[in-house]
Amino acid sequence: MPMITLGQTTIAYTVEIRPRRHYPAIEMDAHKAVTVLVPPDWPPEQIEPLLHRKARWLLHHFETTQPVPVHPPKDFVSGAGFLLRGSSGSKSTHGPRASLVWCWTDDEVVPRFVEFR
Repeated sequence: MPMITLGQTTIAYTVEIRPRRHYPAIEMDAHKAVTVLVPPDWPPEQIEPLLHRKARWLLHHFETTQPVPVHPPKDFVSGAGFLLRGSSGSKSTHGPRASLVWCWTDDEVVPRFVEFR
């Protein structure tokens, strides 16, 4: 994985060639992974100068991006609240534990609870 040093910060990045792109782009995900997206005819020696031109943007976003918190999977128990499509609800189950599963019918996706005994 190539790396570039911008000021005091060293950033690892990956390069992806995208056939539908006309201009290069830089994207950074929530885990601070930097990807340079380039068209097929973009010369590889122009990638580092591009990153140096965008150094201010990269450093700003690299320092201000907060990692996404990892939440443990939720156990659905009797009376537990949960969010479904932006609204809260609760489900009363008869067993000690239940899990929310998605069931596909012919024309819709429906949430269902499966009890574990």
